[in-house]
Amino acid sequence: MNNCLKLKLFLYFKTVLFSGELTGSGSGFQVEVLKKMYPDLTVLCFDLPAPLYLCEHYLSQVLGDHSIVPSSRTLGVTSLEEVVEKGKVHLLGNWQFPLLKTFPFHLFWNAASFGEMEPDIVQNYLSYIQDSCRYIYLLQARNGKESTKSSWVVTPIRFSDYEAMLSSFSLIEESDAFDAHRRMSQSGGYFQAVWQKV
Repeated sequence: MNNCLKLKLFLYFKTVLFSGELTGSGSGFQVEVLKKMYPDLTVLCFDLPAPLYLCEHYLSQVLGDHSIVPSSRTLGVTSLEEVVEKGKVHLLGNWQFPLLKTFPFHLFWNAASFGEMEPDIVQNYLSYIQDSCRYIYLLQARNGKESTKSSWVVTPIRFSDYEAMLSSFSLIEESDAFDAHRRMSQSGGYFQAVWQKV
């Protein structure tokens, strides 16, 4: 996907849901860049407790505490409407993902973390957002991550799995993913793609 298309898409979006990060789960680098480019963007970040803490600390430093709704405020919510503030970054635990089932938002973004999961777990995550969002952006290993003792992925998830799981969406753009200066070649190459709700 070319950068021009990405920028056009982001000019339209007002609420973005992040789940995982290309540079390491929960690092916050992508959120930082997008918030600096689009200060009015509302972002919901979901992650495991340790990476969420690191992401919250990092984003508080680079964006300022005034831009963050910390996990201490989101921890016990039963509805996202209780805590979502326009233009802020919200830090939530991955166990709170089901709250998205009835919360409308523009874009779901997941970069490189679904490859660390089994297809049925990815399907579960996607089941919570498919009725609530308009677009889905994925940057993932095209053929799944290699199964190793350290990754614990028995059945790698592939591009074809995402296509099947997103049957109520239409693929509008797909391409090889690139780092700043080269094609991402780890795990046999990565794709980036955008699906739109049909």
